[in-house]
Amino acid sequence: MRLESSVNLLVATLDLKLVQLVRGAMHAADEQGLRCGRRLIEPGPEIEPRRRFHPEPVIEPRRHIHPEPKIEPRRVRLVDGAYPSSCPPVVVVAPAEAKSSASPIQPPWKVLPWETPPAERARPIHKVKVVIGPPDMCSKGNVIDLFI
Repeated sequence: MRLESSVNLLVATLDLKLVQLVRGAMHAADEQGLRCGRRLIEPGPEIEPRRRFHPEPVIEPRRHIHPEPKIEPRRVRLVDGAYPSSCPPVVVVAPAEAKSSASPIQPPWKVLPWETPPAERARPIHKVKVVIGPPDMCSKGNVIDLFI
C-alpha cells in the first residue's frame, strides 16, 4: 500500500470516531435530563386539539318591504262633465312645402361608365435634363486594373 492511501484511511477513521463520540455525548445528556425530571425546553410544549366552532343555524323570517303610500291629487270634474287635461293642448302644424329631394349630383351607381366619356386631361410634359461636363477619362479602366 502506498502512503497516501493509508493516510486517507487513518483520517476517515478519526472522523468516524469523532462522530460516534459526539452522538454518544448527546445521547447521555438526553438520558440524564429525563432521569432528573428536567427537560431541555422549559416549559414543555402542550399540544391541544384544534378549536372548532359549530354555530347553531339561525333561520330568520324574510324581510318585508312596506313602501310609504303615494297620495296623488284627486281629479276635479268640471260642470260640463269633462276632466281638465294635465297635458298642454295639442298644436296642429301645417305641412311644409313639398321640396324635391333630388340631388344635383348623380350617384355613381346610376352613371354607366360607357355612356359618359372620360374627361380630357392635359398630358404632362416630361423634361429631359442634359448635363454637359468634362469626360471622366482619367478613371476609366481603373476597376479592371484592380482585378487583374
